[in-house]
Amino acid sequence: FSSMCAKPFSGGTVEVSGKSGSIFLRTHDNRLVLKTIEPHEFEVLKQIIPHMLLYLEHHPKSLLCRFFGAYALTIDRTTLRFVVMANMLPRKPEKVYDLKGTTEDRWVDPKLGGVLKDLNFKNYTMQFDPQVRSEIVQSLCDDADFLESLGTMDYSLLVGLCPPSRPLDSDQSRFSTIRRGLLVSSTGDEEEVDFEMGVIDYLQQWTSKKVVAHWLKKATLGCVHEIDTEPPRVYCQRFSAFFTRKILSKK
Repeated sequence: FSSMCAKPFSGGTVEVSGKSGSIFLRTHDNRLVLKTIEPHEFEVLKQIIPHMLLYLEHHPKSLLCRFFGAYALTIDRTTLRFVVMANMLPRKPEKVYDLKGTTEDRWVDPKLGGVLKDLNFKNYTMQFDPQVRSEIVQSLCDDADFLESLGTMDYSLLVGLCPPSRPLDSDQSRFSTIRRGLLVSSTGDEEEVDFEMGVIDYLQQWTSKKVVAHWLKKATLGCVHEIDTEPPRVYCQRFSAFFTRKILSKK
Protein backbone atom coordinates (compact mmCIF):
# COMPACT_ATOMS: atom_id res chain seq x y z
CA PHE A 1 0.00 0.00 0.00
CA SER A 2 2.81 2.42 0.89
CA SER A 3 4.51 1.63 -2.44
CA MET A 4 1.39 2.73 -4.32
CA CYS A 5 0.42 5.76 -2.27
CA ALA A 6 3.43 7.28 -0.49
CA LYS A 7 4.89 9.11 -3.49
CA PRO A 8 4.05 9.78 -7.17
CA PHE A 9 4.74 7.17 -9.82
CA SER A 10 7.53 7.51 -12.36
CA GLY A 11 7.36 6.65 -16.05
CA GLY A 12 4.13 6.98 -17.97
CA THR A 13 5.71 6.30 -21.36
CA VAL A 14 5.81 3.49 -23.90
CA GLU A 15 8.91 1.32 -23.46
CA VAL A 16 11.63 1.83 -26.07
CA SER A 17 11.71 -1.10 -28.57
CA GLY A 18 8.41 -2.43 -27.23
CA LYS A 19 5.77 -3.52 -29.77
CA SER A 20 2.75 -3.74 -27.49
CA GLY A 21 2.25 0.01 -27.14
CA SER A 22 1.62 -0.47 -23.41
CA ILE A 23 2.23 2.39 -20.99
CA PHE A 24 4.35 1.64 -17.90
CA LEU A 25 4.42 3.35 -14.50
CA ARG A 26 6.66 2.43 -11.58
CA THR A 27 6.25 3.05 -7.87
CA HIS A 28 8.75 5.29 -6.08
CA ASP A 29 10.48 2.30 -4.44
CA ASN A 30 10.68 0.40 -7.75
CA ARG A 31 8.82 -2.60 -6.30
CA LEU A 32 5.66 -2.46 -8.43
CA VAL A 33 4.83 -1.75 -12.06
CA LEU A 34 1.51 -0.54 -13.52
CA LYS A 35 1.02 -1.58 -17.14
CA THR A 36 -1.87 -0.98 -19.54
CA ILE A 37 -3.14 -4.13 -21.26
CA GLU A 38 -5.50 -5.05 -24.07
CA PRO A 39 -9.12 -6.18 -23.42
CA HIS A 40 -8.38 -9.79 -24.44
CA GLU A 41 -5.41 -9.91 -22.03
CA PHE A 42 -7.65 -8.62 -19.25
CA GLU A 43 -10.08 -11.49 -19.89
CA VAL A 44 -7.31 -14.09 -20.04
CA LEU A 45 -5.96 -12.92 -16.68
CA LYS A 46 -9.38 -13.30 -15.07
CA GLN A 47 -9.62 -16.84 -16.47
CA ILE A 48 -6.21 -18.04 -15.31
CA ILE A 49 -6.02 -16.48 -11.82
CA PRO A 50 -7.49 -19.53 -9.98
CA HIS A 51 -5.02 -21.82 -11.75
CA MET A 52 -2.12 -19.47 -11.04
CA LEU A 53 -2.89 -19.32 -7.33
CA LEU A 54 -2.80 -23.11 -7.07
CA TYR A 55 0.35 -23.37 -9.20
CA LEU A 56 2.27 -20.72 -7.24
CA GLU A 57 1.35 -22.35 -3.93
CA HIS A 58 3.19 -25.47 -5.09
CA HIS A 59 5.95 -23.66 -6.99
CA PRO A 60 7.13 -20.78 -4.77
CA LYS A 61 10.36 -20.44 -6.81
CA SER A 62 8.44 -19.87 -10.04
CA LEU A 63 9.83 -17.11 -12.24
CA LEU A 64 6.36 -16.04 -13.38
CA CYS A 65 5.67 -12.35 -12.88
CA ARG A 66 3.19 -11.91 -10.00
CA PHE A 67 0.01 -9.89 -10.51
CA PHE A 68 -1.47 -8.02 -7.55
CA GLY A 69 -4.46 -6.40 -9.19
CA ALA A 70 -6.31 -5.79 -12.45
CA TYR A 71 -8.49 -2.74 -13.01
CA ALA A 72 -10.74 -1.23 -15.67
CA LEU A 73 -11.26 2.55 -15.57
CA THR A 74 -13.99 4.00 -17.82
CA ILE A 75 -14.07 7.72 -18.63
CA ASP A 76 -16.41 9.12 -21.29
CA ARG A 77 -17.04 5.68 -22.84
CA THR A 78 -13.32 4.96 -23.08
CA THR A 79 -12.06 2.11 -20.91
CA LEU A 80 -8.45 1.83 -19.78
CA ARG A 81 -7.39 -1.57 -18.47
CA PHE A 82 -4.25 -1.97 -16.43
CA VAL A 83 -2.54 -4.40 -14.07
CA VAL A 84 -0.40 -3.95 -10.98
CA MET A 85 2.47 -6.41 -10.94
CA ALA A 86 5.80 -7.09 -9.28
CA ASN A 87 8.76 -5.36 -10.83
CA MET A 88 11.05 -8.06 -12.20
CA LEU A 89 13.90 -5.52 -12.34
CA PRO A 90 13.97 -3.98 -8.83
CA ARG A 91 17.48 -2.70 -9.41
CA LYS A 92 18.41 -0.43 -12.30
CA PRO A 93 20.12 -2.84 -14.72
CA GLU A 94 22.80 -1.71 -17.13
CA LYS A 95 21.29 -3.87 -19.89
CA VAL A 96 17.95 -5.64 -20.29
CA TYR A 97 17.18 -8.56 -22.60
CA ASP A 98 13.75 -9.87 -23.61
CA LEU A 99 14.37 -13.50 -24.59
CA LYS A 100 11.89 -15.86 -26.28
CA GLY A 101 14.06 -18.38 -28.08
CA THR A 102 12.96 -17.07 -31.49
CA THR A 103 14.72 -15.14 -34.24
CA GLU A 104 11.83 -13.35 -35.98
CA ASP A 105 12.26 -9.59 -35.41
CA ARG A 106 14.52 -10.30 -32.44
CA TRP A 107 17.32 -7.79 -32.94
CA VAL A 108 17.38 -4.21 -31.65
CA ASP A 109 19.92 -1.52 -32.38
CA PRO A 110 21.76 -1.12 -29.03
CA LYS A 111 22.22 2.58 -29.76
CA LEU A 112 18.51 3.12 -29.17
CA GLY A 113 19.01 2.34 -25.50
CA GLY A 114 15.99 0.05 -25.31
CA VAL A 115 15.38 -3.56 -24.35
CA LEU A 116 17.59 -5.95 -26.34
CA LYS A 117 16.41 -9.27 -27.76
CA ASP A 118 17.46 -12.78 -28.73
CA LEU A 119 19.77 -11.97 -31.61
CA ASN A 120 21.54 -9.38 -29.46
CA PHE A 121 22.14 -12.23 -26.97
CA LYS A 122 23.21 -14.74 -29.62
CA ASN A 123 26.87 -14.84 -28.61
CA TYR A 124 26.32 -15.09 -24.85
CA THR A 125 25.43 -17.66 -22.23
CA MET A 126 24.60 -17.35 -18.54
CA GLN A 127 26.62 -19.53 -16.17
CA PHE A 128 25.85 -20.31 -12.52
CA ASP A 129 26.91 -22.71 -9.80
CA PRO A 130 25.45 -26.16 -10.69
CA GLN A 131 22.75 -26.10 -8.01
CA VAL A 132 21.61 -22.59 -8.92
CA ARG A 133 21.61 -23.46 -12.63
CA SER A 134 19.52 -26.57 -11.96
CA GLU A 135 16.93 -24.59 -9.95
CA ILE A 136 16.60 -21.85 -12.58
CA VAL A 137 16.24 -24.22 -15.53
CA GLN A 138 13.78 -26.46 -13.67
CA SER A 139 11.66 -23.45 -12.70
CA LEU A 140 11.61 -22.18 -16.29
CA CYS A 141 10.64 -25.58 -17.65
CA ASP A 142 7.90 -25.97 -15.03
CA ASP A 143 6.59 -22.48 -15.77
CA ALA A 144 6.54 -23.17 -19.52
CA ASP A 145 4.67 -26.45 -18.98
CA PHE A 146 2.13 -24.63 -16.82
CA LEU A 147 1.61 -21.89 -19.42
CA GLU A 148 1.14 -24.55 -22.09
CA SER A 149 -1.60 -26.12 -19.97
CA LEU A 150 -3.34 -22.72 -19.95
CA GLY A 151 -3.09 -22.43 -23.73
CA THR A 152 -0.88 -19.32 -23.66
CA MET A 153 2.18 -18.45 -25.74
CA ASP A 154 4.37 -15.51 -26.84
CA TYR A 155 5.81 -15.06 -23.33
CA SER A 156 9.46 -14.23 -22.69
CA LEU A 157 12.13 -14.19 -20.01
CA LEU A 158 13.14 -10.70 -18.99
CA VAL A 159 16.80 -10.61 -17.96
CA GLY A 160 18.48 -7.58 -16.40
CA LEU A 161 22.26 -7.36 -15.99
CA CYS A 162 23.48 -5.52 -12.89
CA PRO A 163 26.98 -5.10 -11.45
CA PRO A 164 27.50 -7.27 -8.34
CA SER A 165 27.97 -4.27 -6.10
CA ARG A 166 25.99 -5.36 -3.04
CA PRO A 167 24.75 -8.48 -1.23
CA LEU A 168 22.11 -10.40 -3.17
CA ASP A 169 19.60 -10.25 -0.33
CA SER A 170 19.90 -6.47 0.13
CA ASP A 171 17.05 -5.68 -2.28
CA GLN A 172 15.61 -9.03 -3.27
CA SER A 173 11.89 -9.28 -2.65
CA ARG A 174 10.01 -12.55 -2.48
CA PHE A 175 8.60 -11.83 -5.94
CA SER A 176 11.84 -11.17 -7.84
CA THR A 177 14.65 -13.53 -8.75
CA ILE A 178 18.23 -12.23 -8.59
CA ARG A 179 21.13 -14.63 -9.00
CA ARG A 180 24.86 -13.96 -9.25
CA GLY A 181 26.67 -15.64 -12.11
CA LEU A 182 28.81 -15.15 -15.19
CA LEU A 183 27.93 -13.63 -18.53
CA VAL A 184 30.14 -15.55 -20.96
CA SER A 185 30.72 -14.57 -24.59
CA SER A 186 31.46 -16.92 -27.48
CA THR A 187 35.06 -15.65 -27.41
CA GLY A 188 35.48 -16.84 -23.82
CA ASP A 189 35.26 -13.45 -22.12
CA GLU A 190 33.60 -13.61 -18.69
CA GLU A 191 31.92 -10.94 -16.61
CA GLU A 192 30.46 -11.46 -13.13
CA VAL A 193 26.98 -9.93 -12.95
CA ASP A 194 23.76 -10.16 -10.98
CA PHE A 195 20.98 -11.49 -13.19
CA GLU A 196 17.44 -10.23 -12.54
CA MET A 197 14.96 -12.63 -14.14
CA GLY A 198 11.23 -13.06 -14.61
CA VAL A 199 8.78 -14.56 -17.10
CA ILE A 200 6.53 -11.83 -18.53
CA ASP A 201 3.81 -11.23 -21.14
CA TYR A 202 2.05 -14.56 -20.74
CA LEU A 203 -1.51 -13.37 -21.38
CA GLN A 204 -1.62 -14.25 -25.11
CA GLN A 205 -3.76 -17.25 -25.94
CA TRP A 206 -3.72 -19.38 -29.09
CA THR A 207 -6.69 -17.81 -30.90
CA SER A 208 -7.95 -18.04 -34.47
CA LYS A 209 -6.11 -14.79 -35.19
CA LYS A 210 -2.87 -16.38 -34.00
CA VAL A 211 -3.52 -19.44 -36.16
CA VAL A 212 -3.84 -17.26 -39.26
CA ALA A 213 -0.68 -15.33 -38.35
CA HIS A 214 1.15 -18.63 -37.78
CA TRP A 215 0.43 -19.98 -41.26
CA LEU A 216 1.13 -16.66 -42.98
CA LYS A 217 4.51 -16.37 -41.26
CA LYS A 218 5.33 -20.06 -41.68
CA ALA A 219 5.09 -19.77 -45.45
CA THR A 220 7.31 -16.67 -45.61
CA LEU A 221 9.46 -15.85 -42.59
CA GLY A 222 9.46 -19.48 -41.48
CA CYS A 223 11.99 -20.32 -44.20
CA VAL A 224 14.73 -18.26 -42.53
CA HIS A 225 13.54 -17.54 -38.95
CA GLU A 226 12.12 -19.21 -35.87
CA ILE A 227 8.76 -17.43 -35.85
CA ASP A 228 7.22 -16.30 -32.56
CA THR A 229 3.63 -17.28 -33.41
CA GLU A 230 3.61 -20.99 -32.60
CA PRO A 231 1.02 -23.21 -30.83
CA PRO A 232 1.44 -23.39 -27.03
CA ARG A 233 2.99 -26.89 -27.12
CA VAL A 234 5.62 -25.96 -29.73
CA TYR A 235 6.29 -22.61 -28.03
CA CYS A 236 6.76 -24.30 -24.65
CA GLN A 237 9.18 -26.91 -25.99
CA ARG A 238 11.25 -24.34 -27.87
CA PHE A 239 11.33 -21.96 -24.87
CA SER A 240 12.54 -24.71 -22.52
CA ALA A 241 15.12 -26.01 -24.98
CA PHE A 242 16.49 -22.51 -25.61
CA PHE A 243 17.16 -21.79 -21.94
CA THR A 244 18.55 -25.26 -21.33
CA ARG A 245 21.22 -24.29 -23.88
CA LYS A 246 21.69 -20.70 -22.72
CA ILE A 247 21.83 -21.29 -18.96
CA LEU A 248 24.83 -23.44 -18.08
CA SER A 249 26.87 -24.59 -15.10
CA LYS A 250 30.13 -22.82 -14.39
CA LYS A 251 33.16 -24.66 -15.75
